[in-house]
Amino acid sequence: MQLRGWLVVAFSTLSLCIIIIFGYMAHRTSQEARLNAEYSFIQQRLQTLSWLLRQETSVTEEVLPPIPGQVPDSLIDSDEFLVIQNRQGTVRTLGNPPAGWQKAATHLDPADDTSLVSIDNQQYLTSTTSLDNGLRLSLHRLVSNRLEVFKGYSAWSRFIVAALLTLWLAIWGALILAAWISRQLDRQNKQLFYHAMHDSLTGLPNRLMLRQELERIINQPPGPLVALYILDIERFQELNDTLGHAYGDDLLKKIGERLSRNRLPYELMARMGSDEFGIIALHDRQEQIKEFAEQINRQLERPVSFDKIQFHTKLNIGVAVFPEHGEETNSLIQNAEVALYRAKSLKQPLILYKHEDNPYSIARLKLISELHHAIKHHELQIHYQAKYDLESGLITGAEALARWEYGKNNYIPPDTFIPLAEQTGLIGQLSRQMLYGAIRQWHEWYRQGYDIQLSLNICSSDFEDPLFREDIRRCLSQWQVPPGRIILEITENTLMETHDTNRRLLESLRNSGVMLSIDDFGTGFSSLAYLRHLPITEIKIDKVFVQGMLNSANDRAIVKTIIDLAHNLGFQVVAEGVEDNQTLLLLQEMGCEVIQGYHIGRPVPADKFKNRLAE
Repeated sequence: MQLRGWLVVAFSTLSLCIIIIFGYMAHRTSQEARLNAEYSFIQQRLQTLSWLLRQETSVTEEVLPPIPGQVPDSLIDSDEFLVIQNRQGTVRTLGNPPAGWQKAATHLDPADDTSLVSIDNQQYLTSTTSLDNGLRLSLHRLVSNRLEVFKGYSAWSRFIVAALLTLWLAIWGALILAAWISRQLDRQNKQLFYHAMHDSLTGLPNRLMLRQELERIINQPPGPLVALYILDIERFQELNDTLGHAYGDDLLKKIGERLSRNRLPYELMARMGSDEFGIIALHDRQEQIKEFAEQINRQLERPVSFDKIQFHTKLNIGVAVFPEHGEETNSLIQNAEVALYRAKSLKQPLILYKHEDNPYSIARLKLISELHHAIKHHELQIHYQAKYDLESGLITGAEALARWEYGKNNYIPPDTFIPLAEQTGLIGQLSRQMLYGAIRQWHEWYRQGYDIQLSLNICSSDFEDPLFREDIRRCLSQWQVPPGRIILEITENTLMETHDTNRRLLESLRNSGVMLSIDDFGTGFSSLAYLRHLPITEIKIDKVFVQGMLNSANDRAIVKTIIDLAHNLGFQVVAEGVEDNQTLLLLQEMGCEVIQGYHIGRPVPADKFKNRLAE
């Protein structure tokens, strides 16, 4: 029930209580008024009877006189009776007294009295008086509904009218008060709704209002293209940090003014939060998206001045279109933000959403869930890729690589699930499974007469785990594997990120006999001065340079330089990504010791790799 209804009920209840109180007071007052009128009436009748008795009797002695004639009798009504008493206490009655009339004599007071007396369960109005001759008269009148009332309006009627008038005034007062309160509440609700739907700084609609308006538009019958633009100000944080938040707030206000509705044809513009704005626009064709973005940028061409400092505003804009990029509000907003983040990362003014750019899709979440399940239940497989010694012409080692068969004949490439494992914190579990599985497999091959070096990839999270070194030691001890037969491959970027805090771990691993290799060498920015102090024994040249040697003199020069550098520092060189015989011969000519790639063999399961060893 609304407030107005509650107020009406409350005032109606109050009015009803007032009517009941007034009614009760009116009833009591009316009864008292009628009794007072009867008291006066019976006193007048008694005075009349007293006068007649004086006229008709001249008795002066204290005896009960005879009553000549029937004058008093004729004046007494059927519901009255008269009691006459002398000084000696002798009593006579006139009229029709009830059976217990003697009780009335006991109520006679020496003084004049008018009262209500109960005789035989009936009430009588009683009035008494004394005559000069010593007689006491007492007239009794039976109380009945035939009592006379005031002429005109009675007290009861007046109080009923007053009560009804009070009710009428109360109801109207309640309605007027309810209307006034309702207007006040409506005004407050409008203010609250405005503040809930608008940004307090710029006065623009906020994210909530944009969401509601976008939902309203996309639920309408099909029409023009619905495009959602999300804008971000470049270097806004720099302005805040340099000049202070007051200047940043002023910039946001000025941008809101420049992008006002009278300058741009849009349905709604809102401040999404911080330095982000959202715009809903309708277009007839997709080509208008770029034109509209250019109109936005033109509105912001003029720099914003702050105390003689001019700030040139540049925007990154992400766009999502309904229904191509999302069929409901949340997905459309999310995809426009994905396009914005991509525009910011690529430093481009405008990016239209593409499904392949979204790292937060439902398919990705499903893949992460399946990856959790696969790692937990050891469903990922270990494949082995041969490392071929160019001098001896033999397979002298293998690299253990994780492979994931997702469903029937559906292989998820490592470039897809390895980053997911790193982002979700699963890479540590995966590394341990690879470590235990590969070392156990080396032990099995060794028992069958095959003694090779086994390479394992480790990631930055392994460096952060204080138990990593102990896990390696325990695993090698359990499967009786010589530490020198294990090569741990660390990417060049990981070494550069962790060299200050984890150099002692590398030295500890190297002192335990485990070999260390720099993977993807040439893609990072290693310092040669730092490189010569690392406890490594092998450098793997990244396949990007190896595969480009035949067509690029620069790549050939880089590969030759890396080989010479490694030899001068006493490192073994492995070239990965060898896919043809010409590249193999060129590497052999440059002095490379070991190669790895599809030309030698693809990664295969352990049983197939054993067959390669047997051949």
